[in-house]
Amino acid sequence: MNCCSVDGCETTGKLRKSLCQKHYTRYLRYGDPLRERPNTAERFSAKYCVDEASGCWLWTGAISRRGYGVFQLGVGTQGKAHRVSWELANGPIPDGLGVLHRCDTPGCVNPSHLFLGTNSDNMADMVQKKRSLARTKNPNCKLSESDVALVLSSNEVAPVLARSFGVNPATVRRIRRNENWKRAVPA
Repeated sequence: MNCCSVDGCETTGKLRKSLCQKHYTRYLRYGDPLRERPNTAERFSAKYCVDEASGCWLWTGAISRRGYGVFQLGVGTQGKAHRVSWELANGPIPDGLGVLHRCDTPGCVNPSHLFLGTNSDNMADMVQKKRSLARTKNPNCKLSESDVALVLSSNEVAPVLARSFGVNPATVRRIRRNENWKRAVPA
C-alpha cells in the first residue's frame, strides 16, 4: 500500500498526487500540502484596507445590513469585525459593554478608533455628535411641533387626542408628562 509523500505522514489509503486527503486538501486550498489554515489574526488582517486620510481600517469582507463588518470565526460562527478587532488587540470584552466607534464609521476596525462603553454611553455619544433622529428628523415621526403644542394646550382626554393624530394614547400621556418631546414646546 502506498503512503502519503509528505515527510512524517504515514497515512495510507486512497492517494491523489501521492498525497493523503488532509495534505491534498491543503494543497488545493493553499497551494502547499504543508501549509495549515491561517490563524484568526492572519485571516483578519487580510480583510481590511487602510484609509490614509482618516486612519480607518475599512473592512473589505462581508458586511451586515447596518454596515458593520462580519467575520467568520469558525464553522457556523460569525462575529462583528470591530468586536473581533478589539479582542485581538485588547483581549476579551467585559460583560455588559459594547465596542463603540470614535470615528463613527461602522466599517472601521482600527482598534485605536474603538473604545468600550455601555449602551447608554453609545446613545449619549450619538446625541452629542448630533446623529440621533429626534422628533421630526425621524422619518417615522407622526407628530409635528405644532401637533405637540396642541396636545399640551388641549384639555381633551388622551384617547380622543391620540385618535385624531393617529398615535397611541400613551404617546399623548408621555408628551404631557414631559417624557417625550422634552423642551420642544413650552408648557
